[in-house]
Amino acid sequence: MVEGKITRMEKLSLKDAYEFQNWGQYENPLLREYNFIEDKNFLIKNWYQEKTKNRYNEYWTIFANQKPVGFISFKKINKIFSSAVLGLAIGAKYNNLGYGQDALKTMADYYFKERGLKKITLKVAAYNKKAIHIYEKIGFKKVSKGLMFLEKDLYQYGQGQGFVKILGKKLMFYIVMKLER
Repeated sequence: MVEGKITRMEKLSLKDAYEFQNWGQYENPLLREYNFIEDKNFLIKNWYQEKTKNRYNEYWTIFANQKPVGFISFKKINKIFSSAVLGLAIGAKYNNLGYGQDALKTMADYYFKERGLKKITLKVAAYNKKAIHIYEKIGFKKVSKGLMFLEKDLYQYGQGQGFVKILGKKLMFYIVMKLER
């Protein structure tokens, strides 16, 4: 268990995954990727197994007021390079309450001080200005930009907000950010 100012993180459990169904749903099409849509036992178990099967990935449930409000992940943990790739998801009902920022700062400190990391990187959608602002507040710096193919058709919702169409292919801009200590 790792304690923040307003959050507490514990290793992800299957019980937590079942609780994620109570997060509520983002209505904004650009944020629907963060909705927990698994609604059947086998889907929830598959989701949990997918997240926890790789020994180089660690997922933590974020708790606030005794409720699971999101999760944070450190993936591709590399002991040789002392690095990891960050992932973060906060349920719609718990957005804009400071939980993500508190969990992010607390867990970055934990991984740097207790786990010996020297570098944490992440990819964030260029249109997600709020997330970029929070990452910068924590100390992340923008290091590069890129384009990725869209698996879902978000282009119709995000034209002019970090999406382009090249040779008929719909692409999304992302930003790579890095935090080093």
